[in-house]
Amino acid sequence: MEAHPARSPEPCVTATCPTCSTSVPARAEFCPQCLGELGPRAAASASPAVLAPLVATVPEALNAPADSVAAAAPLVSEEGPLCSVHPFKAANKCRQCNAFYCGLCLPADARPGLCPGCNTVLALREAPEQLRKLFRALWLSPAVLGLTLLVLGFAEAVSGGAGGAIVMFFSFALCTIFLVMSFVIGVSKAVEAGWTTFVLELLLLLLMMTGGSVFFAVVLAVFPLMTVRQLINIHHLQALMKAHPAGRPQG
Repeated sequence: MEAHPARSPEPCVTATCPTCSTSVPARAEFCPQCLGELGPRAAASASPAVLAPLVATVPEALNAPADSVAAAAPLVSEEGPLCSVHPFKAANKCRQCNAFYCGLCLPADARPGLCPGCNTVLALREAPEQLRKLFRALWLSPAVLGLTLLVLGFAEAVSGGAGGAIVMFFSFALCTIFLVMSFVIGVSKAVEAGWTTFVLELLLLLLMMTGGSVFFAVVLAVFPLMTVRQLINIHHLQALMKAHPAGRPQG
């Protein structure tokens, strides 16, 4: 059986970037050094290319945190730039810092067109005002609920229903409780007061359903839902500010 001689590997045909004179693969459309577009006029040469800098960045990029996208060296393929954190995904360019990122890098509530780092900076910048708005809504919710209970009790008393005076008394008492909780939240900005209000709202709904006022309980269920949503958003903002006490992403 005739043995065929081993063939030496063919040299990798490269081209030269017209912007920074870096050797790149002949069919590449973007330069890995300056990310400039490589048109069909890029002259190909027969010199072998060792893309060590590009290959060396892949393991580091795979283990890099999402907020360090801007610091990682951009990767490219024949189709275009790749994400520095997820090299198997096509990259988008941040309009703020020009870093490359992909959809896997971003949280669910990210602003479109911004990388993870710029999203975090923007969220930190807006966090104090967002907290003020959330606490304002948090103390306003029990105040509105208390006044609503007072109006319902007054309407029941005026209609002359059985036990109207008792209903009016309990409505006034509950209104006072929720107005006090609203005042405590507005003054202290304490999340604990918010959770206490949420528990009181749930107990009120349970009491109304036990007493047969299922319709009003369903209508007033919007208040504890609003309260818990505001508390969760406050928790997320406070956790973000605690993670970045200097007002900017760490890294």
